[in-house]
Amino acid sequence: MADGRHYYRIEGPDRFTELQRVGSRWLSHAVVATMYPELVRIQEMLAGGKGVYEVVEQADWDAVYRS
Repeated sequence: MADGRHYYRIEGPDRFTELQRVGSRWLSHAVVATMYPELVRIQEMLAGGKGVYEVVEQADWDAVYRS
């Protein structure tokens, strides 16, 4: 997300992994979309969500994931 506190990696049409900053730590959430709103959210992420989501390089994701 553009706020820098959430990173998402879309892994398929029905799944993604979210990294969420909580204090100084990062939490990882694996999400399998089974409900319609979750599936729509994935489509919104792919479309950029009207500026809410930004594309980052794999190296940026990896750096956050390792921290």
